[in-house]
Amino acid sequence: MSDPAAQPDLTAVLAEAYGLPGAVLERLPVGQVTVNYRARVGDRLLFVKHYRDGVTDLGAERAAVEQTRLARLRRVPVAAVRPAAGGATVVRHGSTTVSVWEWMPGAIVDSGLNPAQQRAAGAALGRIHSAFADHPAGRRPTAAVDDWLHPDLGLLEATVDKLLGIAGGRPRRGEFDEQALRTLTERREVLRGIPELLAGLPPLTTQVLHGDYSAVNLLFQGDELTAVLDFLPPESFLAAYELGRIAFDPRTVVLDEDWITSGVNLVGSYLETNPLLPAADVTACARVALIQLLTSLYGVKQHYLKPGLLQPDLDRFWLLRHAAAQRLLDHLGDVESALAQAAHRRGRRPSGGPTTNEGMPMTTTATMPMTATVAMQDASDTPADQWEVLRGPIGGAAVTAAVTALAERHRLRYEHADADTLRLTDPATSDALVTVRLRGLPPQEPRTLGFQVPPPAAVDVLIDPGPGRGASRFAAELRDTLAARALPYTDSELAGIRDAMPLLERYSSPQPAFDDWALLFRDHYLEHSTGFVLAMERAGIPAEWIFALDKGDQTWNRDRVHATFLARGYRSDILDNTAVNDPDAHQAELARVGADIDAFLDSAHAAGRRVLVVDDGGLLARGYGTVTAPHTADAALELTVSGIKRIAAAGELAIPVLNLARSQVKSRLGYREIADSCLRRVRTLLPDRKIIGRRVLLLGHGTLGSLLATQLRDLGCRVDVVDTDLPALIDAAENGFTTYRTARQALSSSTPFLVVGTTGEVALTEADLSALPDGVLLAPFATRDFSVLTEGPRRAGATEIPGIGLRFDLPGGRTATLLGNGRSMNLFQADSIPTQGYDAYRAGTLIAAATLCADPDRVPAGLHTGPADAAIAGAGLWDAYYDLYCAEQG
Repeated sequence: MSDPAAQPDLTAVLAEAYGLPGAVLERLPVGQVTVNYRARVGDRLLFVKHYRDGVTDLGAERAAVEQTRLARLRRVPVAAVRPAAGGATVVRHGSTTVSVWEWMPGAIVDSGLNPAQQRAAGAALGRIHSAFADHPAGRRPTAAVDDWLHPDLGLLEATVDKLLGIAGGRPRRGEFDEQALRTLTERREVLRGIPELLAGLPPLTTQVLHGDYSAVNLLFQGDELTAVLDFLPPESFLAAYELGRIAFDPRTVVLDEDWITSGVNLVGSYLETNPLLPAADVTACARVALIQLLTSLYGVKQHYLKPGLLQPDLDRFWLLRHAAAQRLLDHLGDVESALAQAAHRRGRRPSGGPTTNEGMPMTTTATMPMTATVAMQDASDTPADQWEVLRGPIGGAAVTAAVTALAERHRLRYEHADADTLRLTDPATSDALVTVRLRGLPPQEPRTLGFQVPPPAAVDVLIDPGPGRGASRFAAELRDTLAARALPYTDSELAGIRDAMPLLERYSSPQPAFDDWALLFRDHYLEHSTGFVLAMERAGIPAEWIFALDKGDQTWNRDRVHATFLARGYRSDILDNTAVNDPDAHQAELARVGADIDAFLDSAHAAGRRVLVVDDGGLLARGYGTVTAPHTADAALELTVSGIKRIAAAGELAIPVLNLARSQVKSRLGYREIADSCLRRVRTLLPDRKIIGRRVLLLGHGTLGSLLATQLRDLGCRVDVVDTDLPALIDAAENGFTTYRTARQALSSSTPFLVVGTTGEVALTEADLSALPDGVLLAPFATRDFSVLTEGPRRAGATEIPGIGLRFDLPGGRTATLLGNGRSMNLFQADSIPTQGYDAYRAGTLIAAATLCADPDRVPAGLHTGPADAAIAGAGLWDAYYDLYCAEQG
């Protein structure tokens, strides 16, 4: 619905404070606290939140915006705020207060969530609670919890009587008046049971929450959760409150016949992403939801005392909430029994958890709340044998600091039992809560491709919960704190990466060319990528103006790269190649990441910075360099051939793009290293298989394929080649390889034990599968070659072989084993391209970037290879490379 009266003020704010002239506003029928609008500015949609009169604490509202950003770091789908020209996220302009957000796809589900939507909602809430568990605001005492646990039942009863008097005293009662009289009378009767419900609550965990996590603040596209909206400022409250509120949403309880199973389904998904919530909180969440429903008169109170913005909606919601309360009350025992079973099935985190080769957990932080619990947990929640050992480069001082900080947060007693033992005890009872023992270790294997001399010190840290109440919680918090310290690369490891790339080091001194530029980088999260981004920082791009995006492959140390980037102050996220290749199936993911990219571009431009994109086949394909793009970068480097193809399909370029994919430095040096890593990865995954002398079918004879063909032949393999590009096929034939126009022809003429894909396109079709020999091995070195298996219905029936790949059943009782996960196999659980091997290519990329940024107007819009080659040669990189790696050292 339109709102002409509000439009002049709001359009003036958008034009003057945000640089968005000509906005067309449409008021949306959502929201009780703010008036919300959809704004159309040209071809772009935005969400405008207009704060009602009386909003005076802009700091609190901006803190709520910051909560959204923190949730995004934990992969929660949220809208990105669009800062005003001055950088503020919430703006008061005259008497008008607004915030502006990227428009997110999806709709509110007001008829009850289906099972898939419940799982998505539960998983997202678990990530939010995990992300906010150590929020500093959780340390502050709050009266809200005590008020909730001790409601003023006399005042509540008096309010019910007042509302009954108003409804009953009307001379002409409407339909809602009659419904109000009935429901308020029923509510008055059950108020006397609230003390018993409260007495049945166990000690409950408090922490910072979303604040208003409910169905009206969730957007879905089909079964996919596309956005979580309206975070509140950070305040500590009961975790069980927010979990129970969404799991037993009134729509679910009233409209779903199997509502208990539905609620438990949501709770189970929550526990997958936040497994540290104690079982007592899980079991009690329905009771907490019930108490909240019984002590709230929301809806009917507004109807008679102060009507809301959308009062008919509130009327319906009151009736729904009242019916849900009655149903929960009647079946509370059954619900709590089902929740207790769900908490038990969740179990405890296995000792050790996922680890690196050092035994150090590869999880991100999921700590328990920074506040203590409302009351300490029962001792029965702490099994005596729940100890675990962490191993890594954690010094004794770091362990001591973590233990000391935990003791201060929870007001525990801390002592050194001996030189290698620390103990936390309950100051009230002297019961042992957590005992920590340290043991020095001999030198360990490196956690990077390179090694350090001397090797970094490593210790075993044994964390042993005692019999005291709440011990398991404190042990888990300490465990996650120490694990998080081990994720980012250490200073010595970063120095090792830097030392392994001497050419990149040579060209990464501070350069005026990068003044007033920001960097948007997308590539695989590998060690040489880490080296490159850090070199760009050294060369002059500030950390706060670097946004890195992973391509989504299961590279060995991707979690460590991500943690390192965040620790240095970069932004870091994932723009998965799968989403780029199939955008229709990944709309929500692309919308979330796209909103962040748009906000980064807008913020950089508002700060007077231009944006350089260094892209490995995805960002420019999304249109960030085209003439019709609403958000665009200012210059770019494209690193891959597949990216070049996507750029051609995206539309006319409006910015200069240097083609590093076809540059001399990549063609002559980079691809050799890639081909070497591919063959080494095959041999690593197949240590028991004979390769020498056997038949191999190679799909694609381009730059990578031709190098692999030669390497395989040098091993003694008999190599057949297929390529649809005739010049490439002729080249293969004249180099002595057996060639075929199609895979079907090749498979009909020979029986390869290994089929290698290098095309980057669909290389095997459904018809080709029937010709594959039984037991054949498939090695993809580009994402789409074997997509007939990985993207079609056959994927669901595949058997995973951990660490190796996927086994597929084929017609006629035959099988095929896909090595890796269908993407570039040399990156599957590996970092197989040597850091030093990519040194020249990364140095050439930095040289090209500096040349382009120094004078971007010198290169016309479009795709260019020559300027990159000229810049690299002119900087002396070829001379430096030869002198360093090729010349005889005399």
